[in-house]
Amino acid sequence: MKSDMIITKKIWLPLVGILLLIYIIILSINYYSAAKQESHQKYKQHKTSDTLKVAIIGDSWAERHYYHQCSIDHLIKEFSGKASKTVSFGISGLTSKEVYNELYRNTEIKQLMEDDTDYCVIMAGVNDTNQKMSTHYYKESMKCIINYLLEKGIIPIIIEIPDYNTEKAFTNHKIHRKILRYVSMAITGTPINCKQQFRNAFDELLNENGYKDKVCVIRYKSWNNDYEDNLKRLYLNDGMHLNEKGYLVLDSMIAKTISHHYASKHGLSHDSLR
Repeated sequence: MKSDMIITKKIWLPLVGILLLIYIIILSINYYSAAKQESHQKYKQHKTSDTLKVAIIGDSWAERHYYHQCSIDHLIKEFSGKASKTVSFGISGLTSKEVYNELYRNTEIKQLMEDDTDYCVIMAGVNDTNQKMSTHYYKESMKCIINYLLEKGIIPIIIEIPDYNTEKAFTNHKIHRKILRYVSMAITGTPINCKQQFRNAFDELLNENGYKDKVCVIRYKSWNNDYEDNLKRLYLNDGMHLNEKGYLVLDSMIAKTISHHYASKHGLSHDSLR
């Protein structure tokens, strides 16, 4: 009887180990795989107002923008004389793939996308670099987001991955997160300081898919030319998120981008912009 139990343990322990390994592999494949374009019903906009509708979605940068969303409307009015309504919604920690998934899962975001939105500002990519995902993961996920918006007749405005201190962010991780980051770097080949690699990958995406005339891109140096010089002026103490002044500077660039795009789209002279 005792020998039978020993034999049973010898059989079951390796089997459990194999099943656990398979489970971990499946989880890893799902975690590191890029977003895949989902099919959805095309939505035809029915504009009933001349007011421009602007949505800002993404990670913690969009989440924290909620408290500053009115400033864009004031700035658009100041630059172009056009009335607008901006709504910001973000979830801290989201990667680009997770932002795309929320387009289908999150009720508030789904409502924004079906509310005759004219422009959608995407703030995503910081967590891709912080979590050491691959550039392929970022490219494909951003491609899914852009295609989703274009099919709905919404102009995508992409905030290029901004500057932040990747080394400091890595150092500040707790030990278990550092281990996860090292595992990610081993799997994806992504180094600690990878921001420029991701920016280059996004430029490749624009060129490969003919997005240049369809997508507005706000380059990080257009509003923050020198991270070190602007650190105390534009960022919180964590060096990763914007303070009130930082959002005002970024919002000014977003408002200018929308105003100039609207003027070009409707054949208005840029000289008429204030």
